[in-house]
Amino acid sequence: MSLASLGWAVWWTTLVILRFSPRTHLDLRIIEWTAGTIAAVGFLAALWCFRAKLAWLLIMSIALFANGSLLMMPWIVDTLRASDFTRSAEHAER
Repeated sequence: MSLASLGWAVWWTTLVILRFSPRTHLDLRIIEWTAGTIAAVGFLAALWCFRAKLAWLLIMSIALFANGSLLMMPWIVDTLRASDFTRSAEHAER
């Protein structure tokens, strides 16, 4: 969970910087690789920590979900950027 928290901190810090300083140019590929690497290590650590008891499965599923959702962030960001581009193109036609 510590690695998932660190990866999400990278994303949220980037989003806050872009929100309050839109002229700042941040390369999202570097952000994606940094957070993705952290998430991959955290996901593998969560898989490695599994035990055969129900309590461990429930606890580790939280870490797996947190790191798995962090791994999906590049696709989510690309989808949101594409929808914003489509929306702005439709607005420009009007």
